[in-house]
Amino acid sequence: MHLTPSRRRARQLKAEAERFEREAAILQKIDKMQPAANLRLQTAAEYRARAELLEKRARLEDLSVRQVALRKGNKTYCRWIASWREGAKIRTVYLGSCNKITRERALEKARKMKAQALGLEI
Repeated sequence: MHLTPSRRRARQLKAEAERFEREAAILQKIDKMQPAANLRLQTAAEYRARAELLEKRARLEDLSVRQVALRKGNKTYCRWIASWREGAKIRTVYLGSCNKITRERALEKARKMKAQALGLEI
């Protein structure tokens, strides 16, 4: 798991949510401060929901493609591949020949495949 911009933002949102929850716990102990405590708990829940969405986006951002040489007989072919974790297994996918598609196109194709495999929407 790598540190991506979405993952950084998700961590910030989680920290803010924890701060709001601590403030709400303190406010609940004070008479007539229940509305303020409820507002903080609601804000914390919204922050946690946004952080969860960002964590899903971070899983898609945490992807790299690489060139791998494939030898067949006395010829060497260059191809793009990407890998990611699905549960306990590592899935490695072939994206295309280095001669036919660019790195950016291979990365785009890998993101679509990973999103579909993980059940996420792009």
